[in-house]
Amino acid sequence: MVVELAGESLASVDRTSKLPKFAALPPGQHALRFRVVRARRRGTVFEKTFHLERGDVLLASCEPVQPTVFYRRSPRCDTWTMFVIKPHESDSEGARRIG
Repeated sequence: MVVELAGESLASVDRTSKLPKFAALPPGQHALRFRVVRARRRGTVFEKTFHLERGDVLLASCEPVQPTVFYRRSPRCDTWTMFVIKPHESDSEGARRIG
């Protein structure tokens, strides 16, 4: 799974990745591309624009399609979950689900 900004990888997660799992972004508008890359099958790609304020944290995670194993079934499609966490909102409603 890769997160890109203007064609440049910001963060990546896989078994062998050397890229960081997080990246600092300045406040403002950011058009991010989210990708799941696969060697044998087609991956998924989509773009989403976020307006981040100072101190905001964008948390993005993905449960990718994987071979089904005996203890659970794989989802039928890559499932992305995104939240923007605001630093000034200390209660549990501070996170806002996106997508």
